[in-house]
Amino acid sequence: MEEHVDLRRQVKLLERANTEHVQRAIEHEQAATRAHALRAQLDIYKKQVTDLNEKLDAEITKADKLEIENKKLSSSAASLQRERDTLLHERETLRETVDELRYSTITTGASED
Repeated sequence: MEEHVDLRRQVKLLERANTEHVQRAIEHEQAATRAHALRAQLDIYKKQVTDLNEKLDAEITKADKLEIENKKLSSSAASLQRERDTLLHERETLRETVDELRYSTITTGASED
């Protein structure tokens, strides 16, 4: 009888150990499922980061080209402004010369009379 009680106790211990093992196996499976889902999400994020980095590189290249173009246009605008200023100054000088010639012609014509 004592042997029978001892065997029952061992069976109960083994059942508890088995239940614990099954529970840990379930927990491990759940953790593995979560890890798999997280890996899939991580792969999606990695792809998004790669795509965004490519877009960023393209935008940086575009911005650099636009900056160079802007500098060229600014230089051209400054050059054209200098040329305009020179032409305006020339025009003013020519107007003064024309006015002087008119005055000179008028005074010479008046003094001849």
